[in-house]
Amino acid sequence: MNIGVIQSSRNFLNATNLNKKPVANNIVLSSSGNTYSVSWDYYDFDGDLEDAPLPISIPSYSGVLAVDQILIGSHTYSQINGAAEGNSLHKWYSADDIDGTNETLIGTSANITLTEDEENKHIKYEVIPVTIGGTSGLTSSTNYSESTVTVSLVERKMYISFGSSTSPLVTGFTDTWNHAYTDNPDQTYKLLSLKRSDNVTTSIGLVIDLAMSDNTLGVTTNNNTGIFPDAAMRQLWFSTGTRGFSLTGLTDNTQYNSRIHAGTTNSGVNHAIMTFDGEQKEIADCRNNTSTALEWSAKYPTNGNLTVRIIDGTGLSPINCMELTWLELP
Repeated sequence: MNIGVIQSSRNFLNATNLNKKPVANNIVLSSSGNTYSVSWDYYDFDGDLEDAPLPISIPSYSGVLAVDQILIGSHTYSQINGAAEGNSLHKWYSADDIDGTNETLIGTSANITLTEDEENKHIKYEVIPVTIGGTSGLTSSTNYSESTVTVSLVERKMYISFGSSTSPLVTGFTDTWNHAYTDNPDQTYKLLSLKRSDNVTTSIGLVIDLAMSDNTLGVTTNNNTGIFPDAAMRQLWFSTGTRGFSLTGLTDNTQYNSRIHAGTTNSGVNHAIMTFDGEQKEIADCRNNTSTALEWSAKYPTNGNLTVRIIDGTGLSPINCMELTWLELP
């Protein structure tokens, strides 16, 4: 049996039971009255056809085109006979323009960290799919990026304190704080246009999805020696069951990191359980805690949103305050 593989751009047509090879390197296909010139590569397979036809791949990547940022490559692999994927090959290239002038190989793994050498360059990601049996498919790649790699990004920070309407404002510090202070932290409560730590107003908002309760049994060091200022930790919101809120207006394809403080003077054991973007972290007993925070990193928003869930544990499962950090262009 002969099998031909016809390649048109990044789309592949599999032709089986061909008894004769095509006679020219360019053929014309007609579809709805239109004609298309396509190029092809022809392969013969004898014996076991487990790895035939050749595997194909559709590559893509995510991340910010900036120095020190990580680009994450991915691809959709397929092989018509169901052969599993083996060690597919990955390549990253930089070039002076979208046509690939002065193309340079800059990486050979699925992910790459951009360096100063790539500044003002266009980027392309390439994949050669390989089956578990070692058969390599046809090379496919993204186009060169329309935009170029920019200068290093700058870190941005945002701080939010939670509590009742009587909570003290977090003032007297270099960083600006947002105050989610309400006696009714339910679905009617929204805190929009949150400010960054440098006092710049953003499009980020806090919207409660599942109603919580406020409480005054926060913690304090009395001298601001904890991981957050005393005023930020003095009160809290807590949950019965699984409750929480969403951060809205975030930028997709941007990594966000978070630190959340959980501490209370409530008697007995207080088991703090929380999730950030679905990843769960815990403090077995957060009574009188002023030095430990739950931390998450590299979370990507979905449609501009990230969710925080506070899960009811033993005693109070509190949220006193949180820090959100990310990188963006200066």
